[in-house]
Amino acid sequence: FDGMVRVWQAETGACSSEFAADNNVVNAAAFSPDGRYVLIASASEQLKLYSAVTGACVMAFEGHDDWVRSAKFSADGALICSGSYDAGVRLWNASTGECLRKFEGHAGAIVAVGVSA
Repeated sequence: FDGMVRVWQAETGACSSEFAADNNVVNAAAFSPDGRYVLIASASEQLKLYSAVTGACVMAFEGHDDWVRSAKFSADGALICSGSYDAGVRLWNASTGECLRKFEGHAGAIVAVGVSA
């Protein structure tokens, strides 16, 4: 666990971008449908959106009460779904960072999420 996020080019095997996440644990990463952004779920209560090219953090999604374990974009890139060790699932507006809905009722950590249209 080095806390680094690396973007690799499948065609060449070259690392095209590298940047540090918040801490030493990256739980999940997801590309935006257009490939411009990388969504990082890490050992913090925040979900963060980074530029896939520069590695700059462009937005933080706040609201979970424990580590964010999983995250996915919707197919159109408009929504983000995240799951956490706080047993909650959240649906976010990808452009504004606003939490649109909280899904509660699970008894334990959410380790994977999915989004369908």
